[in-house]
Amino acid sequence: MFIRLNVLILVIVTMFSCVPPNNGPSALTLDITSSVTFPTETNPVPVSFSFNGAVTGFDAGDVTVAHGTLQNFTGSGAAYAAEIVPTGINSPAVTVSVAAGVCENAEGTDNSAATDLTITMLAQGMNLFGTVGQFDMITLYWTAPPAVPGFTVTGYKIIRSDTSGTGTGSTAYATDSSSPYVD
Repeated sequence: MFIRLNVLILVIVTMFSCVPPNNGPSALTLDITSSVTFPTETNPVPVSFSFNGAVTGFDAGDVTVAHGTLQNFTGSGAAYAAEIVPTGINSPAVTVSVAAGVCENAEGTDNSAATDLTITMLAQGMNLFGTVGQFDMITLYWTAPPAVPGFTVTGYKIIRSDTSGTGTGSTAYATDSSSPYVD
C-alpha cells in the first residue's frame, strides 16, 4: 500500500505542475510610415501612425517633429494620419517620433516608443540657367518655388567655386569664374 500511495501522489503532482498560459498584456507597438519615397519633393509629407491595436489618449501633442511642423492630425482607434511640413530646404532631415507611454489600449498597456521616421527633402523644381560673360565669367540664375522658407544664395553647393551674389525668397543669382557646376 505504501508504494501505491506514492504513485498516486506522483501522478497528482504532475497533473498540476503545468505552466499556466501567458495571458498578460501584449506589447502595444506603433509604426510611423509615409506613402512617399525619400528623398522627396512632396510638401507637405503625408504620415501615418499605425498601432497594433486600438488606443486612447493619442493626440497631436504626442508627436515630436524635429526641423518641421505637424498639421492636420486626424484619426482614432489604431490608425492616425497627419502632414509634416519641413522648416525649409536648407534644413537637416526632418525626424518624426513618438515616445513610449503617451497612450494606452483598453487593457491599460502603454505604447512602446516608435522607430523614428526620417524625412529627406529635395529642393522643389528649381530652374537653373547661366550666361557666359566677359573673361569667362559664368553667371548662374535660378528660381525656386515661391516663398521657400530658408532660401538663400548660400544654400546651394557650387563645386569648384567661391560664389558671390544676392537673393532671398525665391530668386537668386550667383557669379563665378572657376568652371562651377551645381550639386
